Amino acid sequence: MNLDSSVKDQFEISDKETILKIESGTVEMNNNQVTLLAGQELPLLTKESKRQQKILSTYLALENLTQRTDADNLAEDYELAHQQINEISLLMNNKSQLDLMFVGHKEFSGIIGKLDKKHDRNNQLKQSTIIQLQLINDQLTIDIKDKQRQKALLFQQINSDRFTDKVTATRVKAYATQITELSNLKPLQQTVIRSLLAFQQLNLQYSIVEFDDVSAELKQAVTNFLPAGRLVSNPTSLLTTQLITLDQLLFSQQNSVAKWRSHLRLSRLYVEFIKQQQQKLQQLVLEISSVESSPQKNKLILLDWVPVEIKDLFAQRNIILNNQNLQLSILGFIGLLFFLLLRMIFAAKKKVKRYGQESVQLFTQFIESRNKNSDEKCTSDMFNSKENKHIAEQFQKSLEIITNPVHSEKQYQQKIEEQKATSQHINQQLEEINKLKSCIEFLESVSSEESLMRKSQDRRNNEKLSNI
Repeated sequence: MNLDSSVKDQFEISDKETILKIESGTVEMNNNQVTLLAGQELPLLTKESKRQQKILSTYLALENLTQRTDADNLAEDYELAHQQINEISLLMNNKSQLDLMFVGHKEFSGIIGKLDKKHDRNNQLKQSTIIQLQLINDQLTIDIKDKQRQKALLFQQINSDRFTDKVTATRVKAYATQITELSNLKPLQQTVIRSLLAFQQLNLQYSIVEFDDVSAELKQAVTNFLPAGRLVSNPTSLLTTQLITLDQLLFSQQNSVAKWRSHLRLSRLYVEFIKQQQQKLQQLVLEISSVESSPQKNKLILLDWVPVEIKDLFAQRNIILNNQNLQLSILGFIGLLFFLLLRMIFAAKKKVKRYGQESVQLFTQFIESRNKNSDEKCTSDMFNSKENKHIAEQFQKSLEIITNPVHSEKQYQQKIEEQKATSQHINQQLEEINKLKSCIEFLESVSSEESLMRKSQDRRNNEKLSNI
C-alpha cells in the first residue's frame, strides 16, 4: 500500500510539472508575440494613425472652405489648410504621391486672395442694395395705397356725379389713369420684393443662374418704369428718385451686379479646386490602405484565426507556426479542393455520356420491337430513368393511335360523301334564295313604275280640271 501511494504521488508530481512547463511555454510564447508586436507593428500603426488623423483633419478643413458663405479671412483659412497638406507630406514615405495636391496652388491662391480682398466692398454694396430696395418697397406701398384711395374716390364721384358731361369725362379719364398706374406699380413691387429676398440671401453659395435671372428682371422693371431721360435733373416723384439711385447702385456707377457676379464666379472656381484636392486626398487614403495597411492586417488576421490549443500543440512539438506556413497550408487545401472538384466534373461528364448512349440504344430497341410483328414487344419498364419511361409511354400511345385509328377508311369515305351531299344541298338552297331575291326586286321595280304612272295620270287630270 505504501509503495502504491508513493508511485501515485510521483505520477501526480510529474503531471503537475508537465502542466507547469506547458503553461510557462505558452506564457513565454505569448510574451514573445506581444514583444514582436510592440517592437515592429506598434510604431507602424502609430505612424499610420497620425497620418490618417492629419488627412482627416485636412479633409474637414477643406470641406469647411467649400461650405463658406462669405470670404472673410478666407485666404488665411486656406493657408492653414495648405500647411496641413505640407505636414501630411512630411509623414509620407513617398512624397511624390502629394505632388498633384500642389498643382494650381499659386493660381487659386490668387483667386482666394481676390475674394478675401473684395469681401468688405461687396458686402457693403449688398447692404446698400438691401436698404435701397427696402426704401423703394416702402414707397411703393405708400403710392399703391394712395392711388387705390384716389381710385375709390373717383369711382364714387363718377357714380354720384350730377355735373356736366365735361366734368364726368375728366374724372373718368383720371380714373383710367389711376388704374393704369396701379397696374404698373404692382408688378414693379413684386419684382422689388423678389430682388430684396435674393439680395438678403446672397452669399458665396448662391446660384449664379438665379442671380442673373433676378438681376435681369429688376433691370427690365426699372427701365420700363423710369422715363426716357433716366438721369433727369428734377425727378417727378420720390419713387423715381429712389429708382434712379438703385439703377446707379446696381447697373451704372457702382455696378454692384457685375461685381457680385464676378464674386460668385470666382467662388465657384475655388470651390471646384478645393473639391479636386479633396478627391486627391481620398485617392491618397485608398492608395495607402491598399499598399501598407492591407498586408499588415492580413498577417494579424491569419494569426488570430489559429486557436490557442493548436498553437500550444505546435509549440510543444517544436513546430514553428508563422504566416508563411499558414499561407502554404491554405493554398494546399485550396489546391486539393480544386483537384477534387475537377475529378467530380470529369466523373459526372462520363456518367452523362454513358447515360446518353444507353438511352439511345434502349429507344432504338424499343422502336424496332414495335415495328416487328412478333409477340415479344419491349415495354417502358426496360428504360433506365423515369423520364425515359414517360417518353416511351407517350410514344407507345401515339403509335397505337396511328396503327389502330378510331374510324376505318370506309367510314371516312362515307363521311366525305355526306359532307359533299350537304354542301350541294346548301348550294341549291342558296341559288333558290337568289332567284327569289331577283323576283322580289323586279316586282318592287314594277310597282314603283305603276305608282309613278298613276301619279302622272292624276297630275294630268288635275291640270285638265283646273283648265275647265
